[in-house]
Amino acid sequence: MFYILSSFNFKFIYNVKNYLLPFLLLFLLSCAKEDEMPDSNILLNAVTLPDHFQAGTIKNDTIVFRLPYGSNLKNLKINFVLTASQTLSEFNNSIFDLSSPKEIYILEGNSKKKFIMKAIVPAKAPTAVQGVWVSNVGNSVFSSADNISQTVNTIDELGFNTAFVVVYNKSKTLHKSTVLKQVLGSATEDENMIYPGFDGLKVFIEKAHAKGIKVIAWFEYGFASHYSGMPNPILVAKPQWAALDLNGNISVKNNFYWLNGFHPDVQKYMVDLFTEVVTNYDVDGVQGDDRLPAMPVNSGYDAYTKQLYTQETGKPAPGSDTDTDWMSWRAGKLNDFGKKLYDSVKAIKPKCTVAWSPSTSGWSYQNYLQQWDKWLERGIVDIISPQLYRNESQGLKAYTDLIDKELNDIIGKDPKYKAKYFPAILIKSGTYQAGDNYLSNCILYNRSKGIEGEVVFYYDGIEANRKVFKAFYPVKVNFPIN
Repeated sequence: MFYILSSFNFKFIYNVKNYLLPFLLLFLLSCAKEDEMPDSNILLNAVTLPDHFQAGTIKNDTIVFRLPYGSNLKNLKINFVLTASQTLSEFNNSIFDLSSPKEIYILEGNSKKKFIMKAIVPAKAPTAVQGVWVSNVGNSVFSSADNISQTVNTIDELGFNTAFVVVYNKSKTLHKSTVLKQVLGSATEDENMIYPGFDGLKVFIEKAHAKGIKVIAWFEYGFASHYSGMPNPILVAKPQWAALDLNGNISVKNNFYWLNGFHPDVQKYMVDLFTEVVTNYDVDGVQGDDRLPAMPVNSGYDAYTKQLYTQETGKPAPGSDTDTDWMSWRAGKLNDFGKKLYDSVKAIKPKCTVAWSPSTSGWSYQNYLQQWDKWLERGIVDIISPQLYRNESQGLKAYTDLIDKELNDIIGKDPKYKAKYFPAILIKSGTYQAGDNYLSNCILYNRSKGIEGEVVFYYDGIEANRKVFKAFYPVKVNFPIN
C-alpha cells in the first residue's frame, strides 16, 4: 500500500511539474498582461446617482459623490454613462455599497481602466431650516386630529425639520383668539376660528413636537384685510383702519385690500395677535411674510399717515407714491414696526424664533416697501426666507440669478446673515407642480453656495416631489437655536 501511494504521489508531482505548471504560468501571465492593458485613452462621460439627483465628480481614476448627512451609503444605485464601445465590469444601474471605496473597471477595445468610487458625507448634521408651509387653502389638513396626524407623519417621513403653520388668514384664526374676538365684537372666539371649536394649532404642535418637528406660527394675511370678493369683517368693524391710496380709495395690491399698517391701532392689533399665540401656545417661532411687515407702495394717503409725514419732515405727502423720500419714510416706519414686533415676542419668550418671508430683494421695496436688508442690519430677524418664486417654465437660471443677487447684494455682507438665510422655493400653486429635476437642481444650487436649507411652498405639493425630499433630507438636520 505504501508503495502504491508513493508511486501515485511521485507521478502526480511529475505531471504537475511537466504538464500543468506551464499552463498555470501562462494563465498568470495573461492576468498580468490584462492588468497592464493600456488605459490612457479611456474617458468616462458621467456617473450619476439617479435616486439622489446627483452626478459624481470624475478626476483621473477617482469618482467622488457628495451626499447629505445621514445618507445610506450601503444602498446606492449608480448609473455609468458609457459610450457605445465601452463596457462595465459589473452590471450598470446596480446597487453598490460605498461605505468604503470600491473599485470598478471600464473596458474599451483592448484597453481597461480601473476607477475608484468614493462617497463623502459631512461628519455632522448641518444647522438649517428645511421647512414647508402648511396652508388651509384647498385642503382639510386642520379639520381633524386624524388629518393633522397624517400631515405631520408625511412631513416627518420626508425629513422636514420645520412646519410653518398658518394661524391667521381670511379674518380667521386656527386657534381661539380673544384679540380677534374683541376687534370684531364677536360673541365667542369659536365663530372666528377656521374650524370652529377645534383647536388645530394645539393639536398640530403636540403631534409635530412628538416627531421632533419645529412649529412656526405663520400669520399669512399680515396687514392685508381680505382678498377681492371675500368677506371683510375687520373693515366692517373698523372702517377707520383702511389703508388709502392717492385717490382716497382702499389700497389694493395683487387683489388684496389692506389695513393701514402705519396706524398705531392696527400695529397694536397685529402685535397682540402674535403675542397671544406666543403666550398661549408652545410654538417654536412666529412668521410674517410678504404682507408683514409690508404695505403696498400706493398706500399711506389716509389722514393720519399724511399728517405724521408732514409733522416729521415738514413736507406734504407727495402726489407720487414712488417719490423717493416718501417711499423711504414709509419703509422706515415698517422697519420700526418690525423691531416693535420682534422685541414684543422676545420679551415673552426669548428663545422664540422670529422669521420673515418677504418678497425678493429690490422688488419687495418697490412694491411692498420691504427693506429686509435693514431688518438683518438691525438684528430683528432670526430666519429670513425670501420668496424666490419662479416657475419651472422660466428655467433654472431664473431661480439661480435671484440667489446670486441676494448673496451678492445682502447676504454676503456678513457671515451671520447667511446662517439665517433659507430661501423659499415654489413647488405648487394652483395646477402648477414643480418637477423633480427642477426642484433638485434648485436645492443643489443652494448647496453649491453653502446654503444648507430652504422652505418650500407648500405642503400640498410635497408628495409629488417625495423622491427629491427623501434624497436631500435623509434625516432631520439641526434647527437653528437662537
